[in-house]
Amino acid sequence: LAYDISNGNELLENLAPQISRPVYESEKEALQKLTDKRFFITGDDRCADWRTGIEILADVYDRLGLNAEKSHLVERAVKYLDDQKLPPGQDRNHDDNLRFFLELAGYDSRLRLFYPQLITAWPSDYVYPYRFAKYLLGKNKPEPALALISQAARLCYGANCLAVAKIQAEALAVMGRSQEAVAFLSKTIKDNKKVFPKETEVLETLYKKLK
Repeated sequence: LAYDISNGNELLENLAPQISRPVYESEKEALQKLTDKRFFITGDDRCADWRTGIEILADVYDRLGLNAEKSHLVERAVKYLDDQKLPPGQDRNHDDNLRFFLELAGYDSRLRLFYPQLITAWPSDYVYPYRFAKYLLGKNKPEPALALISQAARLCYGANCLAVAKIQAEALAVMGRSQEAVAFLSKTIKDNKKVFPKETEVLETLYKKLK
């Protein structure tokens, strides 16, 4: 299964290439057969977790330096989803799979159009304003990222809010508002450390970096 390969790859990461590469080659062959047999098909034989196997094969291509094969695979995944012609909001799994593979393919122009559609289609979900903010921040656009992450902060819950807070603080810092970011992090850490000690460690690292 694709999960077996994913879990097993952790054992290969620190091995010499002459040992790990033949294993990756075997993984590639197995996953390619699985992909054609269980993923790029229609009907009941299609694997329920459609995305994971393709994602892991893309990772194996990365490990082997097969950039063209990875690009072809990701483009094939996007086309497969596009061919279903489902509008945003009709199928959550389809929407998020398309979002994922558009990001993996680096289709920036499509993502800038698609993210607002996802936010509109799933208005009670913090995930899409959060992901779009994170995406825009990675493109060095902190102002729109801050507006989106503020929207995500109103919708998030539990430990998820700490991931949202990290993006909010980073956006403030990039905009030259480091003191505001530090104060915001200090309060967020204080309010959440007892309930979410592990998750606040990431915020503490950022706090020390910005202070």
